[in-house]
Amino acid sequence: MTYLTICKRAESTLRSDNPIQFENVYFDYQTFSVIPTVLKSADGQEAFASVNQLAFEVFQHTVTTLQQTATADAIDFAVLRTQLTRARAVGDFFADNMTLLHEQTKELVNDEWLSRITNLCWKYCKSGRDLGMLKHCAVLGVKPSATEKEIKKAYRTKAKLCHPDKRTGSDSKMFIAIKDAEEKLLTMRHILNPNMNTTQPFNDILI
Repeated sequence: MTYLTICKRAESTLRSDNPIQFENVYFDYQTFSVIPTVLKSADGQEAFASVNQLAFEVFQHTVTTLQQTATADAIDFAVLRTQLTRARAVGDFFADNMTLLHEQTKELVNDEWLSRITNLCWKYCKSGRDLGMLKHCAVLGVKPSATEKEIKKAYRTKAKLCHPDKRTGSDSKMFIAIKDAEEKLLTMRHILNPNMNTTQPFNDILI
């Protein structure tokens, strides 16, 4: 399967009536997108931007639709509940995955659509995650909402691959970065945990 084929599949899901199905192809999309040679090609960059633009448009449309329903003169609460559930599903997925993809690829290509998605996530989907820690999330390969258990597991996996005492020729700087990422993410997780469930995405739209 080629990257362009994966991008076509991603675009198809994002254009469908249920764009959250994008989750089903995201793993392949992300895996190929972080390969430097993929985004060095003009075709790769164009396909990457096209998918991310569609993702942003889905996210923006979801937020706008929710805002319109929540501020209507006569609110249909059944519709509002359905739209809120969908917005939270989309927002949480994008906040955990598209923001991380932005961090992982920004040295390869400056994609404006991922930047816009990240800005929306900062505005509406910060609960339970610290998007200011994306650099460290990218080092360990964990989502911004990763649990303490997930952070420690990722650290052990990464550390085995580059521990200078266990692997000849390993990059000691990378090992230090991995250890630093683990410490900072665990510290932030301990700070966030007491307040993780106090706010949910898009609550401010409902007030």
